[in-house]
Amino acid sequence: MASEYPPTENRRHWPRFSLRTLLLIVAAMCGLLSLATSLKPIWALVASWGLLMVAAHVAGNVSGTRRYRGPREMDEGPAFISNEIVHAPSTQLREHADFGRSMIFATLASALVGCLVGTTYLILGLRTSPPLLGLLVGATSSSIIGGLFGFLASSFLNVFRRALRQASGKTSHHRK
Repeated sequence: MASEYPPTENRRHWPRFSLRTLLLIVAAMCGLLSLATSLKPIWALVASWGLLMVAAHVAGNVSGTRRYRGPREMDEGPAFISNEIVHAPSTQLREHADFGRSMIFATLASALVGCLVGTTYLILGLRTSPPLLGLLVGATSSSIIGGLFGFLASSFLNVFRRALRQASGKTSHHRK
């Protein structure tokens, strides 16, 4: 009796591993649990949370890669090779991004603002005045954080500006 449903290609494939791999995982878990008993509870929680995040990222990457790839037979064969352009041309955003003077200026200005805000808080916002070394470390870290925020904001604005210019057709799509 023939089945009325065709065999499915997308069956779930369970991960396969050897006995050696299983014993290595068990040994690693025993080591982690023995380490957790020697740590204070808050640090054991921080370590557990970090390991959980790494495991979730790896699992998400594996799952996303398998779903994105789909059936592998689509990649093979000359049927998918064509000289004709079917879709719109690609943008230049993936090719090269210059820092430019505006991005450097924004990074330096926001580092200066971060340094001033952090130093002002350390001097005026705390009940006790920090020592000179603490003030220096605080000012340096505040300027680094401010510079990172400025670089992030200016790079987002730079990419947005370039994408908007390319979408409006004010630049050519292909460089030669």
